[in-house]
Amino acid sequence: MIVKDQIIILKEVEYKDYHKIIHGFSRNNGKISFLARNARKPKNKNISSLKIFSYVDVVLYKGKGLPILNNSEIINNFYKINDDYNKFIYACYIAELLNNIAIEEPNEKIFEMVLKFFTLIEKYKNISNVVTGFELKLISILGFRPQLSLCVSCHSKTYKSFSINQGGLICSNCQRNDDYTMKINNKDIINLKKILNSRFEEIQEMNIPIHIKKIVRNYLMYHIDKYDFKSLKLLEVL
Repeated sequence: MIVKDQIIILKEVEYKDYHKIIHGFSRNNGKISFLARNARKPKNKNISSLKIFSYVDVVLYKGKGLPILNNSEIINNFYKINDDYNKFIYACYIAELLNNIAIEEPNEKIFEMVLKFFTLIEKYKNISNVVTGFELKLISILGFRPQLSLCVSCHSKTYKSFSINQGGLICSNCQRNDDYTMKINNKDIINLKKILNSRFEEIQEMNIPIHIKKIVRNYLMYHIDKYDFKSLKLLEVL
């Protein structure tokens, strides 16, 4: 069966002498992996299109095993990301993040959000805010949108902290039974709500405190149950 799709390449793995296994996120099929035969040979027609972060039109043949690449054409290779070490590491983090999340069904929102993210980090110098925005929007799309109006446990209108494991604000009484909370104030809540409801271009201009970025990242990692990211270790020393 022949399948046409658009993919964002998240990972490329060398396979045998000249082949590659490509892992990507597709518009029509969610996460997908396929075999690119002879893709490492210098004269292969697909060699330039099968690079990490590339946005590509593909034609695949689906049989019993891995789908096999028949043809590919670059839509956007986001080449400027590779020219800046800081941008490259952030992009690697997003790719690694998506590779570790089960998105087997098509998700247009996530697909378009990844395209937007790669497009914007090509032109922005300071992209830390955009990464935080991506993290919070992603975990919300996956079903873990934080409760930012009431105590997530008893629904009272008072709060003291943010509960990472329960997913929202938590009051002082309920906090006694919660072992994973982080302090939060009114201004922080306004910032979180604004991140959720704003476009990346607007998030880029915000003044987001470091502790809010930590809350967002800890919240994301807890709910996808993944903490050991190679790219994050490099981000920590930037």
